[in-house]
Amino acid sequence: MKSLLRNVFGIKKDELSLVIHLFINFLIIMTTFYVIKSVRNSLLIQWYGLEILPYIWAGSVLVLAAVVFVYNRSVDLLSARKVTLFSAVFFTFLLILISSTLKKMPGSAIALYIWGDVFSLLMVEQFWSHTNALFDPKDAKKNYGIIASGGILGGLLGSGLVAIFVSKVGSVNMPLVASVFMLILIFTSWSFGRIVGDRQLRFRAGSLGEKKEGQSEEQNGSAWKMITTNRVFLLTLLTLISLQIISTFIDFQFNKVVEQTYDRVDAKSIFFGQFYLGLNLVSLLSVLILVPPIFQVLGFMMGLFVLPLANLMGFGLAFLFDAPVLSVALKLIDNSLTYSVNRTSRELVYSSGNWNNNNKAKVLIDVLGASSSKFIAALVIIPNTAELTLHSLSIINMVACLITSFLVFLIIRSMNQTSVKGKL
Repeated sequence: MKSLLRNVFGIKKDELSLVIHLFINFLIIMTTFYVIKSVRNSLLIQWYGLEILPYIWAGSVLVLAAVVFVYNRSVDLLSARKVTLFSAVFFTFLLILISSTLKKMPGSAIALYIWGDVFSLLMVEQFWSHTNALFDPKDAKKNYGIIASGGILGGLLGSGLVAIFVSKVGSVNMPLVASVFMLILIFTSWSFGRIVGDRQLRFRAGSLGEKKEGQSEEQNGSAWKMITTNRVFLLTLLTLISLQIISTFIDFQFNKVVEQTYDRVDAKSIFFGQFYLGLNLVSLLSVLILVPPIFQVLGFMMGLFVLPLANLMGFGLAFLFDAPVLSVALKLIDNSLTYSVNRTSRELVYSSGNWNNNNKAKVLIDVLGASSSKFIAALVIIPNTAELTLHSLSIINMVACLITSFLVFLIIRSMNQTSVKGKL
């Protein structure tokens, strides 16, 4: 197995155990998330109706802001290894608490939904931030496809578990199944620290969140200042907001189709499980088939164009043919490319330069992108819930796709200009 990974994928011998461990860790994170993701929507829609979703999106901004504030303070005070372990323990405790109250307190479904949003954002961003610290850009291009496929396989496992077992144990009990994987995550987070140890990493010494002596204020500046003074970071934030607004509109329309099609909560959960199973299969194929040629032939920056252009074509069809099945197809296209080509390309934007600065900027960019986009989408959806159709949303989203493509063009131009200046 190890020789296969070295020979076929070109993974260096001294990085092999690290890549395998990151693969497993990401697999467990995404397995947990997809178990929750497949049942949280069905419970929420069944008990409260689709109309509550935009209000939760708007309200979750405050929860995200509080959690990220605490997280950033923790990163300043503790090593990343400790922050990773403490984060796993914290989320495990909350999930067990929420899961144990679902039957008695239906309001826990709202808490479960918000838990899923915060967990997927913080744990995934934390994972990729630390991964970016372990590889230089050249090795990242070889290793990230393998590491990202661990997350996709985790999505396959999590959604597959729901599709198979929800009819036997019920939707309300599936979060307890996810808690088992969270306990495993605590162990893998602890063992990750032992694997990395205190060694000097080949590319960035002390990059796993350890503060260096004599680190200047400039090197350890505020995340917001770094974003506003860095053209690439600012454009990346605007691009992410645009993409996430599109994704939120797609998600709302997709959930509307599910609500109208399935009556029972377990039937909804089974559908979500089967759908996300198919979605992750498409994502896996995207990583294996699309990512290597795009990165090797066109460069990773061109991968940023794939998602907005694919969505643009999809919304063009939806504008011409207002059919419910297209809502499902758009969700499949958007999510599969988001978690494969787009995600991998975006991570490589952060993989060069000062890790401590990039890490802070990255977390803030992803938090602002996720929270502000859902808040903006909620402000549009809440007063227009009845009037919003796939046809009307297609017009809005096609404009957003064109804006996103232009922003990606500006990112690529800015990165090329920076690269040229660095060579002079």
